[in-house]
Amino acid sequence: MKTVLYVVAGLALFLVLAVGGGVAWISNVKLDPKNPNFAQKFRATMETNCVTWIKASMTEKRISMDYQQEALVKQVCACSSKEMMNMLARHKEMTPLELEKAIINNGPEIMTIKRSCAQAYGLQVPY
Repeated sequence: MKTVLYVVAGLALFLVLAVGGGVAWISNVKLDPKNPNFAQKFRATMETNCVTWIKASMTEKRISMDYQQEALVKQVCACSSKEMMNMLARHKEMTPLELEKAIINNGPEIMTIKRSCAQAYGLQVPY
């Protein structure tokens, strides 16, 4: 019985250390906005999120898009994510938490970027 208790306690300790270590590693890993691999992945994620958000917003307003409007939305989102990456590239390496904070703190600038891209492509989007 004692052996089982020690094994269970050991497994619990291992799980706590593994999860805690994983969280600590993730929160301290440095992300470099100037790194092409990071920039490409970040831009792809931002583009996908942008397209999804605009489509959901337009659906909510009962506005359907044809294929040309959908293509414009993708171009606007690509423009927005590229300009956001340029904005973030002004920073040094950041942790994921610092990256999130940079995005939140630059909210007005990000909205200006999105509006500017939408206007450049002649698309009325619900920003």
